[in-house]
Formats: sequence, structure tokens, C-alpha cells
Amino acid sequence: MRMSDLAALLQKVHDASRPHVEDLVSLLSLEDEEDIKLLFSFADQVRRRHMGDGIFLRGIVEFSNYCTKSCAYCGLNKTNKTLSRYRMTADEILAAIAMIVSQGLSTVVLQSGEDDGIKAAWLADVIGRIKARFDIAITLSIGERPEEDYRAWKEAGADRYLLKIETTDPALYAALHPDMNLEHRRACLDALKRLGYQTGSGSLIGLKGQTLAHIASDIFYFQEQNFDMLGIGPFIPHPATDLGQESQGDASL
Repeated sequence: MRMSDLAALLQKVHDASRPHVEDLVSLLSLEDEEDIKLLFSFADQVRRRHMGDGIFLRGIVEFSNYCTKSCAYCGLNKTNKTLSRYRMTADEILAAIAMIVSQGLSTVVLQSGEDDGIKAAWLADVIGRIKARFDIAITLSIGERPEEDYRAWKEAGADRYLLKIETTDPALYAALHPDMNLEHRRACLDALKRLGYQTGSGSLIGLKGQTLAHIASDIFYFQEQNFDMLGIGPFIPHPATDLGQESQGDASL
């Protein structure tokens, strides 16, 4: 693409309240090194204007790797019999957070698989203990739960919640999540926002069956929902999953 045409397209997408899907796909399709360099430079200017140059470090405590789901891309899936499963105790979680805080970090992420063994009242107590001891923000990333659980954790002091949707295409979502439902995932995200969480979502890039049009649709969904955080990264095949033999996602894309 001519540099002048690409520059005009970038400005057009930037200025549009809702870009045309064809324009997003065109940008996602760029392969020429100089074109990609211009795209990244434009994006970096937007990022700097809105966010500055700070990098915020967050400490993650993976406190359970039990999971009731069988997602085709995730090594925590319930069918993986080679994985050594664990759940941390409340005291172990507090000790890990004390170490994180000692390094000067002010946000901690409590993350797990979709573990039915995590009781809402237990986690609410852990959150309360963390808040009583440390002046930090707490992000939860533990999957789909009833709205009353989300409410209990918010009232206990949780600040943020990350629930990645991975893809907004119904057919692709169903193929990747045989025991889950896309609309229920969306409903959980709606509930989190309604309860006042700073809410995050995100997607995987390079999934089997994913097209650039799918990714463009994901971008539209993220724009419409106005999420506070987005986690977007390349698909990395795990050998103990249905997609273990597939190609890795393109980090550049």
C-alpha cells in the first residue's frame, strides 16, 4: 500500500466512531515491513497521547489450577490427566502477596481455573484479609460465576475482574468451548460492569478457524463494551489440548 494511502486509512479509522470492517481487515492484513512500521508508529502515538509512557507491573498469584472446563486451547482443561493439581491456602496467598508488595507493586491478580471448589465466602474472606493488610488493588480472574458471587467479592474489596471472551464468533466459540456458552460469557461480563468492577476482557490471536474478519468483530465488541482492560495475545499450542499440534499464533498480528 502506498504510504500516503495507508496514512489516510489510519487517520480514517482513528477518526471514525465505528470504522468500516473492511478498513480494519485491511490494516490487519498488512504484510509489508514498512507498512507495519507505520501502523505501529501511529498506534504508539495514540497510546502515548492517552496513556503516557508508564509501564504498570502487576503481581499474579495463580492460586488454583483446578478447572471444570475443557477448552480446546488451555492446558488447565479438565481432561489433562498429566497436570499436578493444587489449591493454595489463604495463608499461602497472603504470603505470596506480601512478597509482591515488598517489591513495590500495587496491584495483585488472583487467578485460577474455573474451579467449583473455590467457595464464594472463602474467597470473600481472603479478599477482606488482603485489603485489611495491604494498600493494593485486587484483580480477580477466575472465570464465570453467579452474579451473587461477583457481588460478594466486590463488597469484600475486589476492584477489577478479567474475563476474556477469546472470540466473539458464535461458531468458533462453540468449537473451542464445548461445555460453555458465548451468551452466558457475555452476560457475566455485563454483570461485572453493572456491579462496578473495572472490567477486562480480551481475545486470542491465531486460533484454528479464526479469520481477520473474526478479529475485526472482536475489536468492535471491545469498542462497544468500553472495557477498562484488554488482554490480547497469540495462541500458544499446549501439547495436552485438542489444539496441541496446531501452529502458534502470529505475535506480530
